Amino acid sequence: MAWLARLIVRLRHVVVIAYAVIAVVCATFGAGVLGELKPGGFRDPEAESTIVAERSRHFVSGDLVVVYRANAGTVDDVEGWAALVPALARAEQDPSVEKVVSFFTTGAPWLLSKDRTSTLALVTLRGTDLEKVAASQRLVGVLAADGFTMTRGGYAPVFDAITSTVEHDLRRAELWAMPLVLVLLLLLFRSLISAALPVILGGVAVSITLAILRALDHVGEVTIYAANVATILGLGLAIDYALFVLMRYREELPRVGERRAVVRAMATAGKAVAFSGATVAVSLCGLFLFPHGMLRSVAVGGIAVTLATVLLATTLLPALLALLGHRVDALKIPFGMPLPDEHDANAIEHGVWPRIARVVMAQPVLVGSAVVLVLLACAAPFARFSPSIADARALPRGMEARDSFEAIEADFVPHLGTPHEVLITWPGKQAGAEEVRALLAYARRLASVPGIAKVTSPEDAFPGEPERAVAAVLGTDEAGAALRGLFLHGDTARLAVLSRFDVDDERALEQLELLRRVAAPPGATVLVGGQSAWVADVREALLRYTPRMVVFIAIAMLVVLFGLFGSVVLPLKAVAMNLLSLTASFGAIVWIFQDGRLTGLLHYEPLTTTESTVPVLMFAIVFGLSMDYEVLLLSRIREEYLATGDNARSVARGLARTGRLITSGALLLVTVVACFATSRLVLIKTLAVGISFAVLLDATIVRSLLVPATMRLLGRYNWWAPAFLRKVWDP
Repeated sequence: MAWLARLIVRLRHVVVIAYAVIAVVCATFGAGVLGELKPGGFRDPEAESTIVAERSRHFVSGDLVVVYRANAGTVDDVEGWAALVPALARAEQDPSVEKVVSFFTTGAPWLLSKDRTSTLALVTLRGTDLEKVAASQRLVGVLAADGFTMTRGGYAPVFDAITSTVEHDLRRAELWAMPLVLVLLLLLFRSLISAALPVILGGVAVSITLAILRALDHVGEVTIYAANVATILGLGLAIDYALFVLMRYREELPRVGERRAVVRAMATAGKAVAFSGATVAVSLCGLFLFPHGMLRSVAVGGIAVTLATVLLATTLLPALLALLGHRVDALKIPFGMPLPDEHDANAIEHGVWPRIARVVMAQPVLVGSAVVLVLLACAAPFARFSPSIADARALPRGMEARDSFEAIEADFVPHLGTPHEVLITWPGKQAGAEEVRALLAYARRLASVPGIAKVTSPEDAFPGEPERAVAAVLGTDEAGAALRGLFLHGDTARLAVLSRFDVDDERALEQLELLRRVAAPPGATVLVGGQSAWVADVREALLRYTPRMVVFIAIAMLVVLFGLFGSVVLPLKAVAMNLLSLTASFGAIVWIFQDGRLTGLLHYEPLTTTESTVPVLMFAIVFGLSMDYEVLLLSRIREEYLATGDNARSVARGLARTGRLITSGALLLVTVVACFATSRLVLIKTLAVGISFAVLLDATIVRSLLVPATMRLLGRYNWWAPAFLRKVWDP
């Protein structure tokens, strides 16, 4: 690191110019990335619900679901037919439309609302996701009908709503974060130049982040949520790392001069930055153990931006410091609360943190027990954790896609938009009259399962006349083609089973198992999917893969921390502390978002569940971030211990030297992350609040109270390792 710093000092002009060009290129290249990323990736490719969802695309899909509400009269009167049939016919002629299914072509009564004043049109679109979004926007005028109010829902409008919301919220968070961080840094450094450096680094990090995501999207699928997580990491880490390096540079500058101060800062703080980046990257690698595309794309984007941020902090920042020299303290302001010089004996012995350290050293059992009780109390609500999936309900009220979803749920057959999907396959055999009769009988058996409101089938168009339904679905006219589009494709049939319960209700999940036990038609195989099955698969994935991720990250951290400190006890303690503080954070997000508290302050609508990926993402992100503060504190304690051999004194002085720096770094990081809590999407809001709470908790009561208390109790055993490992570690 010292060699790299000397090289950067010599080439400082070249490095700064090169990064200026890189920043402009990346900002230009990454400008449109948010409009290209997808909102999906929450499914396990091998799960039964995913297989059903993929195979259901051969039937009439929900790419675009149009809700028509009559301004007067009913949908199925003469005026309704006269206005809607031509509009739907025009839409079907559009080259982006594969098929349109409606009450007027199928006679299916469930496509009419309960009061017959509304109807649904199911439009299957051609092309990629982005092409479907563009088509859904273009078709607004084509689908409009006189005398009707139209609302668009389905996959394409939800896709469009999520991407546009993420893009808007991301820009707003960045606009809030930069000025707030600049103000805090100005108060901390009392110099406009020093305060501007971390913000410059953060701005370049965001530009590189978006460019990286766009490049990765050309190689493999990257989800829109990866943009939020990667931007949070890029901006937060850039500011955090710049703070550590800049503080060390300012400390060394009066004693060793400009160029040597850069080298010393990089050899100390730069080393900590490189290690911190490695721990964050290793933690994010744990997400690769999950098969879900969203988690994997977040891991790829997060690792890429973390490494890019480390590169910025160890190349661009020292180049800027070498150019500025003593001018790094220029443009002073007469107020603020700067960090004290660590060589100021009075600050080290008599400041706030030294007093806290003395209290902890005097009463380690009392302090440690009190902190553990607080953390356990915070963690208690996590016992009520109810994982679910994000759907249109996660969108803000007032958005067309959300309004359409609610109109369907309120006015039509219950849960028409979120059914159990049942696929019946006669391998290699085209469905004939015998198979259709068996399908109708199977539909009646499914309808007998407790809590089922309705099973949609070809018989809906001919109540009580199954033979007419068989003849119609096998007919060659337009009505027969429309019925086949709804229910048959090749050797496979699809039935929608409508439950009386919400998709993530425990009764719906029990119902799913009962549906899977219903006897299949003779010679057929059956798969049951839908959103309840998706919820069940998500919960099963959490139980299967989360322990693997926890073990992987814990072992990786144990190895890295042993390599740094030569101790087995300290890494075990660090992992235990992180698990305790993270569980407390999980409890907090359940208490807030799942239980529906602080709704006025945070401006969200409680859903009584928690998005399943939030704890997983929090674990991977926060575990790595918290090690940053752990290493900073333990490094100082070890330095004192090697100098004095006095455990209590070294712990107290280590806390006194690092306490305010750790809390200041955490405050800056929390400020950045908290700006993303203004997002209108509950998933992003929950993740931002959870990370903010976890970092704040970790950097305050855990690092300042619990860690010192346990180290005081362990004494010389803090640095213990078995003899064979000690031989490996000792030079």
